[in-house]
Amino acid sequence: MAELDGYLWMGGLLILFGGLYWAATSGARRRFREFTSRSDAAIKRTDALLKANEASIEASLSNTKAIEENTIAIRDLISKMRAEQK
Repeated sequence: MAELDGYLWMGGLLILFGGLYWAATSGARRRFREFTSRSDAAIKRTDALLKANEASIEASLSNTKAIEENTIAIRDLISKMRAEQK
């Protein structure tokens, strides 16, 4: 009977520590899944920001080119006006 009590104690401890291990690892797995899903969302947001930044840079470059062309046209008009006034 004493041997049976030892087996019962060992079984009880195994169930107790197995349950604790399961609870700890299932929480860690859940936290890891949440972390990776947040990381994926952050990567998607970063990609969207990079694309928006590239579009903004392209728009800025085209605006700069248009300003340069307009400045040249204005200088030409001013020089023509000055030439006509003389």
